[in-house]
Amino acid sequence: MRDRDRVLLTVPFGTLPSRYPYALMVSQSETEAVLAERLTALGGRVLRPYEMTGLTLDDAGATVGFAGGATGRARWVVGADGMRSTVRELAGIGFGGSPDPGESFLLADVRVDSALPRDQVALFLARPGPLVWAPLPDGVVRLVAAVADAPRDPGAERFQALLDERGPARRPDRVTDVLWASRFRVHHRVAETFRAGPVLLAGDAAHVHSPAGGQGMNLGICGLNHRPG
Repeated sequence: MRDRDRVLLTVPFGTLPSRYPYALMVSQSETEAVLAERLTALGGRVLRPYEMTGLTLDDAGATVGFAGGATGRARWVVGADGMRSTVRELAGIGFGGSPDPGESFLLADVRVDSALPRDQVALFLARPGPLVWAPLPDGVVRLVAAVADAPRDPGAERFQALLDERGPARRPDRVTDVLWASRFRVHHRVAETFRAGPVLLAGDAAHVHSPAGGQGMNLGICGLNHRPG
């Protein structure tokens, strides 16, 4: 944890009572690639692009309609289609909680000229909000910052301004390339039920929450896949 150039707190992982006394930063795209490869090895495949437009339930399963007129039959339908889930909506499952967004964040994978250590995650604490500086493989850095109102398409200048405002002062970081950027808002909502007949909800279709504390995609999927039994 840092206040500009001043280190406030260091949390080492080297003394953890574990065979893996360290943290690894893994991009979501890598997780998706591993899952797709495993699915293919098991005989499955991912079909894109398909847009679900209709859902009819019966005792034997469900009939799913797609944009363009195609239909499909399935014993089970799993809605893993995010917070604005079409599956959940067509199944008539309510989504409790406030629809108004909470905190607003910007995030990006960038390349930076920086004097910060590439084997540490830095959390900069500042009055306008925190800034996370997290190294990824191949010299990429993930930036995440709380902001008052995140723009839809943030550019390099926006992330440079955040680093200038909250990051190192004596040897400032310089953004040289933005590989990917987005925004997100923290919601706290949960579906009224995770199952309605042959329809099951998973992921953000079932519940949305802050990703803080490792509650996001990588930890959730990896934890599920590696759970004993």
